[in-house]
Amino acid sequence: MNHLKSLRPLGAVLFGLLLGCQPESTTEEVEKPYFDLSGFLDLQVEQLSSIDLQLNKSTLLGEDTDQFSSVLQKEEWDQEFRFFYEVDINQSILLDQYAPSLQKNGGAMITRYSPKETMENGVQWLEIIQTGGVVTQVSAFTFDKNALYTTQRMLEMNFEDKGGKAHLTDYEVKGFQKMVLKDTVNYSIQGTVLYP
Repeated sequence: MNHLKSLRPLGAVLFGLLLGCQPESTTEEVEKPYFDLSGFLDLQVEQLSSIDLQLNKSTLLGEDTDQFSSVLQKEEWDQEFRFFYEVDINQSILLDQYAPSLQKNGGAMITRYSPKETMENGVQWLEIIQTGGVVTQVSAFTFDKNALYTTQRMLEMNFEDKGGKAHLTDYEVKGFQKMVLKDTVNYSIQGTVLYP
Protein backbone atom coordinates (compact mmCIF):
# COMPACT_ATOMS: atom_id res chain seq x y z
CA MET A 1 0.00 0.00 0.00
CA ASN A 2 1.29 3.43 -0.84
CA HIS A 3 2.38 5.27 2.30
CA LEU A 4 0.88 8.62 1.36
CA LYS A 5 -2.49 7.10 0.54
CA SER A 6 -2.52 5.14 3.78
CA LEU A 7 -1.71 8.16 5.94
CA ARG A 8 -5.13 8.92 7.41
CA PRO A 9 -6.39 12.19 8.88
CA LEU A 10 -5.49 11.22 12.46
CA GLY A 11 -1.85 10.81 11.53
CA ALA A 12 -1.83 14.20 9.84
CA VAL A 13 -3.44 15.85 12.87
CA LEU A 14 -0.93 14.20 15.21
CA PHE A 15 1.96 15.35 13.04
CA GLY A 16 0.65 18.92 13.06
CA LEU A 17 0.14 18.88 16.82
CA LEU A 18 3.66 17.70 17.55
CA LEU A 19 5.34 19.77 14.88
CA GLY A 20 3.78 22.92 16.24
CA CYS A 21 5.60 22.61 19.55
CA GLN A 22 9.09 21.84 18.29
CA PRO A 23 12.10 24.08 18.84
CA GLU A 24 13.87 25.33 15.75
CA SER A 25 16.47 22.88 14.49
CA THR A 26 19.87 23.93 13.23
CA THR A 27 21.92 22.64 10.33
CA GLU A 28 25.06 24.32 11.59
CA GLU A 29 28.06 21.99 11.59
CA VAL A 30 29.43 21.55 15.11
CA GLU A 31 31.84 19.22 16.83
CA LYS A 32 30.21 16.07 18.16
CA PRO A 33 31.32 15.30 21.71
CA TYR A 34 28.24 13.18 22.35
CA PHE A 35 26.89 10.11 20.58
CA ASP A 36 26.32 11.03 16.91
CA LEU A 37 22.59 10.32 16.86
CA SER A 38 21.90 12.12 13.58
CA GLY A 39 24.69 10.22 11.85
CA PHE A 40 23.37 6.95 13.26
CA LEU A 41 19.83 7.75 12.08
CA ASP A 42 21.13 8.69 8.63
CA LEU A 43 22.68 5.21 8.36
CA GLN A 44 19.40 3.65 9.48
CA VAL A 45 17.46 5.56 6.83
CA GLU A 46 19.88 4.41 4.11
CA GLN A 47 19.74 0.84 5.36
CA LEU A 48 15.96 0.68 5.69
CA SER A 49 15.26 2.34 2.34
CA SER A 50 17.66 0.04 0.47
CA ILE A 51 15.26 -2.89 0.82
CA ASP A 52 11.46 -3.15 0.74
CA LEU A 53 10.48 -3.41 4.39
CA GLN A 54 6.94 -3.09 5.66
CA LEU A 55 6.23 -0.74 8.54
CA ASN A 56 3.20 -1.44 10.72
CA LYS A 57 2.26 1.79 12.47
CA SER A 58 -0.37 2.75 15.02
CA THR A 59 -1.18 6.19 16.40
CA LEU A 60 -3.18 7.47 19.35
CA LEU A 61 -4.40 11.03 19.73
CA GLY A 62 -6.64 11.53 22.73
CA GLU A 63 -9.18 8.73 22.41
CA ASP A 64 -8.77 8.33 18.64
CA THR A 65 -6.63 5.54 17.20
CA ASP A 66 -5.42 4.70 13.72
CA GLN A 67 -3.37 1.94 12.11
CA PHE A 68 -1.77 1.37 8.73
CA SER A 69 0.94 -0.62 6.98
CA SER A 70 3.25 0.56 4.24
CA VAL A 71 6.59 0.11 2.49
CA LEU A 72 8.41 3.41 3.00
CA GLN A 73 10.81 5.30 0.77
CA LYS A 74 13.86 7.23 1.99
CA GLU A 75 12.06 10.55 2.47
CA GLU A 76 9.30 8.81 4.42
CA TRP A 77 11.77 7.13 6.77
CA ASP A 78 13.27 10.58 7.36
CA GLN A 79 9.80 11.76 8.42
CA GLU A 80 9.27 8.75 10.67
CA PHE A 81 12.49 9.55 12.52
CA ARG A 82 11.95 13.33 12.77
CA PHE A 83 11.32 13.30 16.53
CA PHE A 84 14.44 11.21 17.13
CA TYR A 85 16.57 13.59 15.06
CA GLU A 86 15.31 16.39 17.31
CA VAL A 87 16.84 14.83 20.45
CA ASP A 88 20.38 14.89 19.01
CA ILE A 89 22.25 16.96 21.59
CA ASN A 90 25.22 17.67 19.31
CA GLN A 91 24.16 21.28 18.78
CA SER A 92 26.35 24.34 19.23
CA ILE A 93 24.04 25.76 21.90
CA LEU A 94 24.28 22.52 23.90
CA LEU A 95 28.04 21.97 23.79
CA ASP A 96 29.41 21.19 27.26
CA GLN A 97 25.87 21.18 28.69
CA TYR A 98 25.59 17.38 29.11
CA ALA A 99 27.69 14.83 30.95
CA PRO A 100 27.79 11.09 30.18
CA SER A 101 27.44 8.35 32.78
CA LEU A 102 28.46 4.77 31.95
CA GLN A 103 27.00 1.59 33.37
CA LYS A 104 27.57 -2.05 32.48
CA ASN A 105 24.64 -4.47 32.56
CA GLY A 106 25.74 -7.95 31.62
CA GLY A 107 27.25 -7.63 28.17
CA ALA A 108 25.59 -4.28 27.53
CA MET A 109 27.11 -0.83 27.95
CA ILE A 110 24.62 1.88 28.88
CA THR A 111 25.59 5.49 28.21
CA ARG A 112 23.25 8.16 29.53
CA TYR A 113 23.72 11.85 28.76
CA SER A 114 22.14 14.14 31.35
CA PRO A 115 22.31 17.94 31.79
CA LYS A 116 25.14 19.08 34.04
CA GLU A 117 22.72 21.56 35.58
CA THR A 118 18.93 21.51 35.85
CA MET A 119 17.44 22.19 32.43
CA GLU A 120 13.83 23.38 32.42
CA ASN A 121 13.26 22.73 28.71
CA GLY A 122 14.63 20.37 26.10
CA VAL A 123 16.24 16.94 26.28
CA GLN A 124 16.28 15.80 29.91
CA TRP A 125 18.30 12.69 29.09
CA LEU A 126 19.48 10.63 26.13
CA GLU A 127 20.42 6.98 26.62
CA ILE A 128 22.29 4.67 24.26
CA ILE A 129 22.62 0.93 24.94
CA GLN A 130 25.26 -1.00 23.03
CA THR A 131 26.15 -4.68 23.10
CA GLY A 132 29.43 -5.65 21.52
CA GLY A 133 29.69 -2.15 20.09
CA VAL A 134 26.33 -2.46 18.30
CA VAL A 135 23.47 -0.14 19.29
CA THR A 136 20.50 -2.12 20.63
CA GLN A 137 18.43 0.74 22.05
CA VAL A 138 18.13 4.52 21.85
CA SER A 139 15.81 6.32 24.28
CA ALA A 140 15.24 9.89 25.38
CA PHE A 141 12.98 12.08 27.48
CA THR A 142 12.06 15.67 26.66
CA PHE A 143 10.09 18.36 28.46
CA ASP A 144 9.11 21.82 27.26
CA LYS A 145 7.00 24.52 28.87
CA ASN A 146 6.18 28.06 27.89
CA ALA A 147 3.30 30.52 28.22
CA LEU A 148 1.19 28.64 25.66
CA TYR A 149 1.74 24.95 26.31
CA THR A 150 3.45 22.20 28.27
CA THR A 151 4.62 19.11 26.43
CA GLN A 152 6.36 15.94 27.54
CA ARG A 153 7.70 13.18 25.32
CA MET A 154 9.33 9.76 25.76
CA LEU A 155 11.07 8.19 22.78
CA GLU A 156 12.48 4.70 22.30
CA MET A 157 14.01 2.75 19.41
CA ASN A 158 15.01 -0.91 19.60
CA PHE A 159 17.47 -2.71 17.35
CA GLU A 160 18.66 -6.23 16.63
CA ASP A 161 22.29 -7.09 15.94
CA LYS A 162 22.50 -8.69 12.51
CA GLY A 163 26.02 -9.32 11.28
CA GLY A 164 27.46 -6.60 13.48
CA LYS A 165 24.97 -3.97 12.33
CA ALA A 166 22.00 -2.45 14.14
CA HIS A 167 18.69 -3.26 12.44
CA LEU A 168 15.61 -1.37 13.65
CA THR A 169 12.87 -3.63 15.01
CA ASP A 170 10.44 -1.15 16.58
CA TYR A 171 10.06 2.36 17.94
CA GLU A 172 7.67 4.38 20.07
CA VAL A 173 7.00 8.04 20.78
CA LYS A 174 4.51 8.88 23.51
CA GLY A 175 3.64 11.84 25.68
CA PHE A 176 1.17 14.63 26.23
CA GLN A 177 0.52 18.24 25.37
CA LYS A 178 -1.38 20.70 27.57
CA MET A 179 -2.32 24.00 25.99
CA VAL A 180 -3.67 27.01 27.89
CA LEU A 181 -7.44 26.76 28.47
CA LYS A 182 -7.55 23.33 26.82
CA ASP A 183 -7.58 19.75 28.04
CA THR A 184 -4.45 17.62 28.14
CA VAL A 185 -4.02 15.55 24.97
CA ASN A 186 -2.18 12.25 25.25
CA TYR A 187 -0.59 10.83 22.12
CA SER A 188 1.56 7.93 20.97
CA ILE A 189 3.15 6.63 17.79
CA GLN A 190 4.26 3.00 17.57
CA GLY A 191 6.02 1.37 14.64
CA THR A 192 7.20 -2.18 13.97
CA VAL A 193 9.45 -3.13 11.06
CA LEU A 194 8.74 -6.45 9.34
CA TYR A 195 11.77 -8.14 7.81
CA PRO A 196 11.46 -10.82 5.10
